[in-house]
Amino acid sequence: MNRLAILVGLIVLLVNLVRAFPDLSRVPPPEPEIAQPGPPPLALPPVSPREGRPVPAPGANDPVSVIAEKEKVNADTVGTAFAVATPGTWLTARHVVEDCNGIALAIDGTWRQAQIMALHPTADVALLRTASGVAPLPLGPTTLLYDQDGFHVGYPKFQPGDVHSRLLGRTRVVHERREGAAENAYVWAEVERSPARDGSLGGMSGGVVLNRAGEIVGVTIAESSRRGRVTTSAPETLREMPLPPDRAGPGRTIAPDDFGQRGNEVRRASQVVRVFCSRTGQGVPRLQRGEY
Repeated sequence: MNRLAILVGLIVLLVNLVRAFPDLSRVPPPEPEIAQPGPPPLALPPVSPREGRPVPAPGANDPVSVIAEKEKVNADTVGTAFAVATPGTWLTARHVVEDCNGIALAIDGTWRQAQIMALHPTADVALLRTASGVAPLPLGPTTLLYDQDGFHVGYPKFQPGDVHSRLLGRTRVVHERREGAAENAYVWAEVERSPARDGSLGGMSGGVVLNRAGEIVGVTIAESSRRGRVTTSAPETLREMPLPPDRAGPGRTIAPDDFGQRGNEVRRASQVVRVFCSRTGQGVPRLQRGEY
């Protein structure tokens, strides 16, 4: 057989073999995966461009908020208080204990009678006294920083609960049913709740707000659950109360990922307690065994 014919035959066979297999360079790429819709991200408050800067001293041009307080009725109410000095000295919100026929704090699982030592003349802050007390929480600095973390500990709806927040800034507060000058206060934006409950934080009034160092920087006095805002008294107003000199040492550090655990610890130690304001004379609420 002619060598040329054999060569031509081999070339034809090779061409046919190549055509029998696909050109991988022309295989279309796989369809991209379509991301499945997940839960909407948590709407965190925006970080301020002033983050970390000191919030300036109060001024006449600060915004003013009006707190619409419910009309006093002949009904028992509850709130929160916290230990600020020994022996048996507590801070709470003034509106929690005003016009009460009797006041009791749930310390170590037992209701104990308390008396009002002092009411701040303009701020929503009150000082209480019990016959005995617990180790107090330490006072923090009077200068706060934009976007700093706050940890609110108390009893919303009479149940243990905590809020992690960020500081938005200073405001002035006027209490609708109370005559007097505007109160210096701070507004915080909610970041997270522990446990994750919706709705009002009613019952948390009088609770403490701690900084990352575990120090007291305010008293919770109002909230707007619809807007996710919490208002607290200014730290300087706490120092205007007649506090005894026997106060706490350094606090314990709190982080955003363990604020609920830290809240449980201070409640177990009765450093943050329930307040009961009696107006009807029907007696204190029953506490469950082991409840804190």
